[in-house]
Amino acid sequence: MVSDILVMMDFYRNKQFDAFRSSLSFFCLALLMHVVVSLMKNFRRPMKAKAWGVLQAVFMVQPAIESYNHWSGKAMEDDDVMSPVQILIAGRAIEIVFESLPEVVIQSSIAIQQPEKASTLLYFSICR
Repeated sequence: MVSDILVMMDFYRNKQFDAFRSSLSFFCLALLMHVVVSLMKNFRRPMKAKAWGVLQAVFMVQPAIESYNHWSGKAMEDDDVMSPVQILIAGRAIEIVFESLPEVVIQSSIAIQQPEKASTLLYFSICR
């Protein structure tokens, strides 16, 4: 995620605005999907829990929190809609489908089509 943000900034600095807009669009779409999963997870909970879940999704700490819940053996509560394992699976699926694969396609196409504008950071982000 951090490398994708740095590559987006690199696209903007190098005036590759089409690549920047494409990367930003997929980044926002992935973020939106994480917010949707958070709202689904907290569907039966009060508004405060929903807002806290959305903040966790926006600040991208939800996978760490859900991993902790899973590995610490937290059981499902009565108002839980999804188990920690289901939330982890949904989060990984979102990262693959809406973030990793589109970013690799965008970054690889820039590296192939415009190798003179491709930075070391771009190659690092593709290979990570």
